[in-house]
Amino acid sequence: MSGIDEKIEIRTEEAKQILQEIGMAKEQQNERSAWSLLALLNITPEKHWSDAECISIGITPIMEFIGKYYRSTPYKPNTRETIRRQTMHQFVEAGIAVENPDNPERPINSPDWRYQISAQALQLFRTYKSSQWKRQLKIFLSKNQSLTEEFVKHRGQSKLKLCLGNNTLKLTSGKHSQLTIDVIEKFRSYFAAESDILYLGDTGNKLLHYDRQMFESLEITLNPHGNFPDIILYDRKKKWLLLIEVVTSHGHVNSQRHKALSKIVKNSTVGLVFITAFPDKTTMKKYVGDITGKQKFGLQIFLNI
Repeated sequence: MSGIDEKIEIRTEEAKQILQEIGMAKEQQNERSAWSLLALLNITPEKHWSDAECISIGITPIMEFIGKYYRSTPYKPNTRETIRRQTMHQFVEAGIAVENPDNPERPINSPDWRYQISAQALQLFRTYKSSQWKRQLKIFLSKNQSLTEEFVKHRGQSKLKLCLGNNTLKLTSGKHSQLTIDVIEKFRSYFAAESDILYLGDTGNKLLHYDRQMFESLEITLNPHGNFPDIILYDRKKKWLLLIEVVTSHGHVNSQRHKALSKIVKNSTVGLVFITAFPDKTTMKKYVGDITGKQKFGLQIFLNI
């Protein structure tokens, strides 16, 4: 083992040990989370924990940091959501990191979304391997619960509400969620008033609303980790399934997306209507040339709310 390989292994194992000692779940005591922590602190293999820095960093730069210093092969682009949902989300809840300290109201799907080590965690991690570690760890753990409660309270206040009968759904604040609400309240009421809402996802919760019983009756399998649209409506009278993509920055129904979405209803006999919803004409113009038109499996409708 070369000198640099040894340092990589040492820093990785130390980061895992830290995550274990601060009480992170086993799902976050792995290399992915260890490397993400090192990226958050800008600790390369040659640095020590006392060199930890407070930087602002996004998911893509985290992946680039890991690929450059710790992982022999770079992470694939589709790993981005795994790091965000299964590492950084838990870091925030545990008081290790904070989201967008410069702009807490930034939409979760914004390309400018950033993470930063919390002041309490930075103070703690800088003492790792020193005589101050145990004392600082005890202080951090005693404050951890209050930090988590404060985070949950803040995020709850930033939610957008959508009323579905007697049920109120809370969506993550942002343009994407507002457009989702517009689709349900405006498009659905005018063009598909008698349709049932089978599925509605949120940037923070993919299964925000899911009518499992109706999906089973239509012989449709919805894989929570697979490809599916933002909204699914079902018109019982016409026996149409409306697959709606809400687009503010990406995710329009092109030929590749059309093929992927068609697979979720391969065992069903319902008709398909593919819809891409845009917040304005300017956004729509960016994707018009790449949006799938009328095809064998259904009809593409351009929606401008």
